[in-house]
Amino acid sequence: MTQRHMFNLGKFYFSKKELFLLLASILLFVIMQFNFTVSFFNPFNLLVLTVFTLLAKGFFTTTNDSVLFIIFLASIFLTLYMPMFQVVLFYALSFVFLKVFRVI
Repeated sequence: MTQRHMFNLGKFYFSKKELFLLLASILLFVIMQFNFTVSFFNPFNLLVLTVFTLLAKGFFTTTNDSVLFIIFLASIFLTLYMPMFQVVLFYALSFVFLKVFRVI
């Protein structure tokens, strides 16, 4: 099954989902630079999670997008209550366990 790519940039191929993540990370960077506020969320934490999601999609190319989306949403809501280190630890361990249990 071939996946359609929206565009390529050198050796990198981007689909619509990766393009959305890139635009979200650029928007979060702009928010951080101009000191805008986001209700209830720290823009730096959201930017870190967005970059980790881009890395995860790059490393796990066979990743089911619904599983990645659920982990991403859970991580976003964990940033409301937990320190960033624990959220990143949850994010990394969830991918390790998903790989061990052959979900992805």
